[in-house]
Amino acid sequence: MNSVSLTPFSYMRDTHTPVFLRHSRSAGAENDESIIYAAASAHKFGLSVMLKPHLWLGSSWPGEIEMRSPQDWQKFFHYYKRWIRHFALLAEMYHIEILSVGVEMVKTTRNRPDDWRRLIGELRKLYSGQLTYAANWGEEFEKLSFWGSLDYIGLNCYYPLSESETATDAELREGASQIMQRIAKVATRFQKQVIITEVGFTSTPASWRQPHERAAGKPVDLEAQARSYRAFLSAAQEEPSLHGLYWWKWPSYLDYGGPGNNDFTPNNKPAEAVVSRFYLNWPSSPSFSR
Repeated sequence: MNSVSLTPFSYMRDTHTPVFLRHSRSAGAENDESIIYAAASAHKFGLSVMLKPHLWLGSSWPGEIEMRSPQDWQKFFHYYKRWIRHFALLAEMYHIEILSVGVEMVKTTRNRPDDWRRLIGELRKLYSGQLTYAANWGEEFEKLSFWGSLDYIGLNCYYPLSESETATDAELREGASQIMQRIAKVATRFQKQVIITEVGFTSTPASWRQPHERAAGKPVDLEAQARSYRAFLSAAQEEPSLHGLYWWKWPSYLDYGGPGNNDFTPNNKPAEAVVSRFYLNWPSSPSFSR
C-alpha cells in the first residue's frame, strides 16, 4: 500500500439548481487545514496522495445532477470551476500527486463533455500533477468521451462479482476477471492506464451482488467481505492496464471497524489480512510521483 485518497465534500440541495459550492471551514470538518495535515502525514510515511473532492446530495447522488436550461448549465459549471480550482491550487501548493476533477457526475459528463474539456484545460494552468476523473461503473466509465484529456482513466468500481447469493470462490474470481476485461477494453481504446478510484465491499452477506449498497440494518458477514476482496485482488494483479486501486472506505481513525462492524472498512477484519497478503506480493508497485 503506497497511496491514500482524501475526499472532502461540498453540498447541493437540489440536483437541478445551480448553487455556490462552499468549502468546509469549521473545526473538525474536511477543511483546508485537515487536508494539508493529512497529505503531509501521508508524505511523511512515504505515501502519495490523491485528492478527490466530492459533491454530496443527501438523498440523491451526483449522477442525477442535470440542469434544465443552457443558462443554468453555465451557472453550474461556473460554480463548480470556482470550487474545484480551490482544490487544484491546494494540490499544487502541497505537492499532492493526483487530483480527481469530479466524481460520478454521470449526466453532466454525458450532456456537457465540452464543458468538462474546458474545465480540465483550465485546471492544468493551475496544477502540474496528474489528473483523473472518478467515473461511475458501467456506462459512464465505458463511454466517457474525454478520457484522452486526462492522465489516468478513473473508475469507481462497484460492478457485481456475481448475482448469486451462494457464489463459489471460482464464480467470484470469474466475475472479477470479467470486470478486468471491461477495464482493459477502455484502457486499450484510449491508450491510458486505469486507476480504480474506489472499490469496496461491505461485511454483509453476499455483498458481492451489489457492492455499492450501504450496510445499514444488515447482519455482519466478515467472510463474505474477505472472499470478495480475495477474488477482486486475484484478478486485479493480472491486469497490466490497471495502475492502482483505492479501497472504499478505510478511515484514518483506526478504532473504526472490527469484527462487529458491517460497513465497508476492512480495518481489523479478515479482509485486512487479504489486502496485506496481496499487496506484499503485488507484481509492481504503482508510482504517483510528481
